Amino acid sequence: MEDGEDVRASSERIKNGETEAWLRECEEKYKCPECGKPLPVGRMKRKCYHCGADLSKNS
Repeated sequence: MEDGEDVRASSERIKNGETEAWLRECEEKYKCPECGKPLPVGRMKRKCYHCGADLSKNS
């Protein structure tokens, strides 16, 4: 998880049956703004593995 991610809040949502909504939010958050494909999660993401888009401006 990235800095600032609230693991407890995420765990609570999953425990409370909000798994599908949580997954949709994660998929949206961690996709390339250019091609829409999944991104690596973490601080080192600087460009999309799929299309090469510069992600440093989106961090």
